[in-house]
This record gives sequence, C-alpha cells and structure tokens, in this order.
Amino acid sequence: MVRLAQDATHSVRSLPEPGEPVDRIEALGEPFSTYAKLLLAFDDANRDHHVALINGTASQRAEAELRRDKCQADIVSFQHHRANALLMDLRFAKMWSPAALELYLYPAFRDQLDSQELRIKELEDALLQLASHVGAITKTRSS
Repeated sequence: MVRLAQDATHSVRSLPEPGEPVDRIEALGEPFSTYAKLLLAFDDANRDHHVALINGTASQRAEAELRRDKCQADIVSFQHHRANALLMDLRFAKMWSPAALELYLYPAFRDQLDSQELRIKELEDALLQLASHVGAITKTRSS
C-alpha cells in the first residue's frame, strides 16, 4: 500500500523550483514527449550504428544494428498504438456524443463534406489505413 502511494506521488508532475533546469522534452507533455524520446533514442542508435560500421568489429556492428532496429520498431509500435487510440476515441465520440463530435470536426471538414456521417467515415478510413500501413511495416520488419 505504501509503495502505491509512493508511486502515485512520484507520477504527479509538479512545477519546477525557480532556478531548476527544465527538461524541454518532458515539458512537451504526452504523447509528444514519449515520441520525442523515441526519436532521440533512434538518432543515437543510428549514430552508434554508423560509427560501428566504420570502426567496429563484427559483433559491435551486429549489436549496433540490433539496437537501431529495436529503436525503429519502438517508433513504429508507438505510431500504431496512437493510430488505434485515435480510432477508438473517434468511435466512442461518435457513439456517445455525436453533437460534440460535430463541433470538433466542424472547422476542418464542414465546407468540404455534406454530412457528419460521411466526415466520420472518412476519418475512420484514414485512421484504419494508417493503422494497417504501420502494421504492414511491423510485419515486414519482423519477417
């Protein structure tokens, strides 16, 4: 029970003290900070892979390549997760509050499309296409 309370206290974001350095990536908030961390990890792994290709032994090159591929797979997995989350949010919004969804979609699509259902269908199709594209990349990488 004490551990749960400690975990809960550590997970709460607090304002930094004056003069305390601010982590600019954490300041982005979720999901942007997670995506930025994944991109930075991939950049580091890609750089290490490049150095290993030039100066490394065969085992160092293999380790660097595995690390780079893992970082790339993490990015693809995160993109797939976000696409699925957006699709679920869209479906729940359509089910529970079509009027609120109408207001949300109004600025981007109102002038171009005739009905709310058509706008929702286009968004669902786009998100499903994105999810299947990311899923195809993941399956290709794992083969």
